[in-house]
Parts: sequence; structure tokens; C-alpha cells
Amino acid sequence: MAYDLLIKNGVVIDGSGLPRSHGNVAIKAGRVVAMGKVAGPAATVIDADGLIVAPGIVDAHTHYDAQITWDPLATYSCWHGVTSVVQGNCGYSIAPCKPEDRDYLTKTLAKVEGISLAALENGVPWTWTTFPEYLSKLDGRLGVNVAAYVGHTAIRRYVMGEAAIEREATDGEISQMRQIVAEAMDAGAAGFATSLSPTHVGWNLEPIPPRFATDEEVYALASPVGDANVGTIAILPRTLIGGVKQHDREMLVRLAQMTKRPVITQGQLVPEGEAAGVAVYTLINGRPFDRTFDLKKTSILDGMPHWRDLIAMPTDQKMALMRDESMRAKLRDDIDHPNMDPAKGQILPPPPWQTTYVKTVKLEKNQPLLGKSIKQVAEERGTHVADVLLDLALEEDLETRFRLYSGWTPERETEILATLRSPYTIVGISDGGAHLDRDDGSEYSTFFLHHWVKERQAMSLEEAIRLLTMVPASVCGLWDRGLLRPGYAADVMIFDPDELRIVSKEIVADLPGGGERFGAIPQGIKYTVVNGEVLIKDGQHTGALPGRVLRLAGDRQARAAAS
Repeated sequence: MAYDLLIKNGVVIDGSGLPRSHGNVAIKAGRVVAMGKVAGPAATVIDADGLIVAPGIVDAHTHYDAQITWDPLATYSCWHGVTSVVQGNCGYSIAPCKPEDRDYLTKTLAKVEGISLAALENGVPWTWTTFPEYLSKLDGRLGVNVAAYVGHTAIRRYVMGEAAIEREATDGEISQMRQIVAEAMDAGAAGFATSLSPTHVGWNLEPIPPRFATDEEVYALASPVGDANVGTIAILPRTLIGGVKQHDREMLVRLAQMTKRPVITQGQLVPEGEAAGVAVYTLINGRPFDRTFDLKKTSILDGMPHWRDLIAMPTDQKMALMRDESMRAKLRDDIDHPNMDPAKGQILPPPPWQTTYVKTVKLEKNQPLLGKSIKQVAEERGTHVADVLLDLALEEDLETRFRLYSGWTPERETEILATLRSPYTIVGISDGGAHLDRDDGSEYSTFFLHHWVKERQAMSLEEAIRLLTMVPASVCGLWDRGLLRPGYAADVMIFDPDELRIVSKEIVADLPGGGERFGAIPQGIKYTVVNGEVLIKDGQHTGALPGRVLRLAGDRQARAAAS
């Protein structure tokens, strides 16, 4: 047989957790057809001597819904060996959407997910109305594979218009929304996603539409996922911040019981699910927050109303108020008494000042402050942390940059490792495509392999690969992804484990309309192969667009036919 691609002489880690083995991988028509001692002619041959050959990363929590319409590679995820992304998380799909609601969805996405408004306004083509039309728009122009949730925010706005952020839905409106989910599932949606969390607010700081939903509405909209018998329900509960409360835990379990489908949440394990014999999974990032910000423009301080309003002001007005003592008193109080009441607005705790550092300064006299925490500088000066931020920024015309790094104590690392070892954990929450004003979470898989395997030696490379590939693919219902086995889709990452690490994370202005974002560049990933075609070689796009929309309902039917 003549193969399309032959990967030879590599060390194969197949994603199952089984020990590695030396051998070749032969690919034909987008599928792995043979492994081991394989020879024969091939259109393309990759010599992987000294390299790891593994399944492509499956990223279960991204927000590429908008970006993928102008960037089929889903950068920067593709550079990190990611071959499949699941988008629409937290309920922020951009379909269905009526023409008159495009501005609302655009601004909501910009606010909640920290995406450049200019990029969204200039980049999204808006050539669809329904969710099936949106999926069809993506067909034939993807670099990576895309599975997409249908989102609660878009659905509620589509059916209720402006009333979506004013009241509960009527029985008739719930019936219409349920039908939209059913049609989306028939078209191949990855499931239903929602956020009830008070951390999320719209462009004008109003609650997002799902926060007006009753439990019964959520159950009704999740039910078509069970009827389709494919996909998952992804949900951020109301009490995510500070620990998921009992009512929300019971809601997660009930969703899994009634739909017989996996439920995916974030932040902490839900042992009640295991006790009830249902699949309630939690997503965990597996890396500390590492975010850079200044006082020119940031969303990191949005949970404190006076800080949020100050940051949004024109520069001259902002700097004048930063010097005003009455305003400073309000800013200090914001830090000391952050809002924790959803009825009073967004809940977003302030940064931990003991792990928020001075990253860059402009003035020579401030050089000694580099690397010191804001809390440390405040203690040395005998002043409030608010005054440290304001004084430094004023001295340097707002050019001072700060680094929020939620570094782990040994105790915290032990807790995270225990969570990673639970069978109900999915490694993810890259938020790829989102929060680009403060971070690039698409680096999560490279960090995970470098930190937990090479630095920490907390698990084998085989186990780490399993957590990044087979586990998320299996939970999300991507039945032919996440493993290197004959018959499986030929999604492959080839890398040098000794070289693998993040080499840079910088702001780049490469979004439509001149929008900026953080971008993290890895070292050591040699090839990203999607459906048997090389997408990325040595950090460069080959020009190929081999990705496809992963339609779960259609893929299930194809599997049934094949069997």
C-alpha cells in the first residue's frame, strides 16, 4: 500500500496511558492504518528519530467561536500541538443570532471574554443566522478540528430579544429555546453550554441572559442533549466563586441523571456525582495564572467598581482622578471590601497582592522595585496597596506594568495534583481565543507537559499525554480522536520532550482592526498533523487547511455504519 504519510523511527505514546514503544505510524485518507514495523512508499515521510509521536491535543474549553471565522488555525493553540478544539463554552456561541442582535452578541463577547471589540467588528463576517448555518460556514476552511457547543446566551437573546436580560422566560419561550437546542444537536453540536456565574456581565455591566434563567429552563434546554445521546452539558454554576454550594451540586447531578450525558463544570470536584453514579467532571487548568496588566487598559480590576470606571476613562481625566484623595479613598475601599453580592453587580475578586509584582518600570529610580510584590512595596512604604499602584503608574505616565502570578505553594501543588489524579478531572480551561487582553491560555498543554512531567516529575509522560488527549476526547464524545490506533483519525503531535517549553509570551497586534493580544510561543513542537496532513512544521503553517467540523450526531451515525 502507498501511504499518504509515514512517520518513522519515532517513540510512540498512543494516548492510552500504556508504555511507549518505538515504531512507525502509517496514515492513509486521514486515518491511521498501521503502526509498528511498517514500511512502504509514502507521499510524505517524517523522520521522527529521537522525537515523541503522540495524539494531537484535544482542548475541551475554548472560545474560538469568533476568531475561527477569520483565523482557521485557531492560533496560538495550533503551535502547541492542539488538533481539536471545543468552543462555545460558558454559553458564548455566536449562533443563533438575528441581524439586529449582532451588536449585542459582539459586545457581550468582547466584555466577558476580553476580546478586542475592533477585532470582532472587523473580523466576524456574520453570514449566518442559525446554528446549523454557522457550522456550515466553517466547513472546508479549518486548519484544526472544531466541535461547537450551542450557547445559552445566544439562544436566549434569539428568542427573547431585549427581554432576555430583564426577566424569566415563559413556558412558550422555553419551548422555542429547547427546539433550537434540538436543531443544533441534529446539526452536530457538541452539546449545550451555559454560565449562571455572577463573574460574567455584559457590555453595560448588566447580567448576562442566563442569569435570569430558572433551574427549570436550564433542565429543559439540556434535555435535547440527552435525546440526541451524544455530547455534553457544560455549565458554570451560580456559586462558582468561593466554592460550589449544595444546591448547585445537586443541580449538576440532576442534569447528568436526567440526560444520561456527561456534565462538565469547573474549579472543584463534585463527589456527589460519583456517589450517584453519574458523570460530573471538572475542568482544571493545571497551571498558575500568569497575567500582565497596567492601568492604561485592563479588565483584571473589573470586580471593583471604582477601579473599573477609572480604567475606562480618558487618560487625562484618569490621571487627574488618580491624584484626587477622595477618589483614592474609594479605590482603597474597593480593594478592602470587594463585592461578593451578585445582586450588587459583577463578582470578580481583586488580585492577590502578595503575588502581584512590579514587572517593568520606565524610571531608573524605580528599578529596585522590579520583582517585588505590591504588598511588599506597600509594607516598605507604610501605605496602602492602592497607593502603590497609583503612585507608580502616575510617576511613569501609566507605563508601569504589573504581573499577577498566582504561584503555587507546595501545599497548593499537592492539592492540584490530587485533583489531576481523579478520574473525574479534565485538563483544560485554556480559554483559547479569550481573555487575550491579559493572557494566552493556549499554552496550557505545553506548560502541563514541561512542569508536571519534566520539572515536577509528578507523573509519567504517558499519563500526561493521556490526560491531554484520550480523556477530553472521550468525555466530549470525539469518538475517533485522542488515541493513535489503526482506524482512528490521524491527528498527531510530534515533539522533543527535552526541548519542550514556553520561550516567549508577548503582546502582538495581529488581530483584525489592529487589535492586540498576548501570544505564547513554544519550543520543541516539531509537527502538528491534522487528519493526516501536516498543518504546522517547525512553528510555520504549511498552508494546508485539513481541519473539519466535528459534528457529533453525524460522527455517531458514521461510526454505527462502519460497525
